Amino acid sequence: MAQVIFFIFAGALALFLISSVVVLFHFLHYRLQKDKHRMMILAFCVGSLALFFLELSMLSGADWDAIGEIVNERLFENSL
Repeated sequence: MAQVIFFIFAGALALFLISSVVVLFHFLHYRLQKDKHRMMILAFCVGSLALFFLELSMLSGADWDAIGEIVNERLFENSL
Protein backbone atom coordinates (compact mmCIF):
# COMPACT_ATOMS: atom_id res chain seq x y z
CA MET A 1 0.00 0.00 0.00
CA ALA A 2 2.93 2.32 0.67
CA GLN A 3 4.09 2.01 -2.95
CA VAL A 4 0.62 2.90 -4.22
CA ILE A 5 0.50 6.04 -2.09
CA PHE A 6 4.04 6.94 -3.14
CA PHE A 7 3.22 6.60 -6.85
CA ILE A 8 0.01 8.61 -6.47
CA PHE A 9 1.99 11.41 -4.84
CA ALA A 10 4.79 11.15 -7.42
CA GLY A 11 2.20 11.26 -10.23
CA ALA A 12 0.64 14.37 -8.73
CA LEU A 13 4.10 15.95 -8.55
CA ALA A 14 4.70 15.14 -12.22
CA LEU A 15 1.31 16.59 -13.18
CA PHE A 16 2.13 19.76 -11.25
CA LEU A 17 5.43 20.11 -13.11
CA ILE A 18 3.80 19.50 -16.51
CA SER A 19 0.99 21.95 -15.84
CA SER A 20 3.48 24.59 -14.68
CA VAL A 21 5.42 24.23 -17.92
CA VAL A 22 2.19 24.52 -19.95
CA VAL A 23 1.12 27.67 -18.09
CA LEU A 24 4.60 29.16 -18.49
CA PHE A 25 4.49 28.43 -22.23
CA HIS A 26 1.15 30.22 -22.51
CA PHE A 27 2.48 33.17 -20.54
CA LEU A 28 5.46 33.48 -22.85
CA HIS A 29 3.66 32.73 -26.12
CA TYR A 30 0.49 34.81 -25.75
CA ARG A 31 1.72 37.98 -24.10
CA LEU A 32 0.83 41.03 -26.13
CA GLN A 33 3.77 43.29 -25.38
CA LYS A 34 7.31 42.25 -24.66
CA ASP A 35 7.54 43.62 -21.10
CA LYS A 36 3.87 43.42 -20.20
CA HIS A 37 3.88 40.24 -18.11
CA ARG A 38 7.51 40.09 -17.01
CA MET A 39 6.82 40.39 -13.26
CA MET A 40 3.88 37.97 -13.46
CA ILE A 41 6.06 35.40 -15.23
CA LEU A 42 8.84 35.86 -12.68
CA ALA A 43 6.44 35.49 -9.75
CA PHE A 44 4.89 32.40 -11.32
CA CYS A 45 8.30 30.78 -11.90
CA VAL A 46 9.52 31.50 -8.37
CA GLY A 47 6.27 30.23 -6.82
CA SER A 48 6.18 27.11 -8.97
CA LEU A 49 9.80 26.24 -8.21
CA ALA A 50 9.27 26.80 -4.49
CA LEU A 51 6.20 24.54 -4.46
CA PHE A 52 7.96 21.92 -6.56
CA PHE A 53 10.95 21.73 -4.21
CA LEU A 54 8.70 21.64 -1.14
CA GLU A 55 6.71 18.77 -2.64
CA LEU A 56 9.91 16.99 -3.66
CA SER A 57 11.33 17.31 -0.14
CA MET A 58 8.08 15.90 1.29
CA LEU A 59 8.19 13.05 -1.22
CA SER A 60 11.74 12.12 -0.27
CA GLY A 61 11.36 12.75 3.46
CA ALA A 62 8.13 10.87 4.18
CA ASP A 63 8.17 7.50 5.90
CA TRP A 64 6.06 5.67 3.31
CA ASP A 65 6.03 2.39 5.24
CA ALA A 66 4.47 4.08 8.27
CA ILE A 67 1.93 5.84 6.05
CA GLY A 68 1.08 2.52 4.40
CA GLU A 69 0.59 0.85 7.78
CA ILE A 70 -1.72 3.62 8.95
CA VAL A 71 -3.79 3.44 5.77
CA ASN A 72 -3.98 -0.35 5.93
CA GLU A 73 -5.01 -0.20 9.57
CA ARG A 74 -7.72 2.40 8.89
CA LEU A 75 -9.09 0.76 5.74
CA PHE A 76 -9.01 -2.90 6.69
CA GLU A 77 -9.80 -2.57 10.40
CA ASN A 78 -13.00 -0.65 9.72
CA SER A 79 -14.13 -2.96 6.91
CA LEU A 80 -14.25 -6.04 9.17
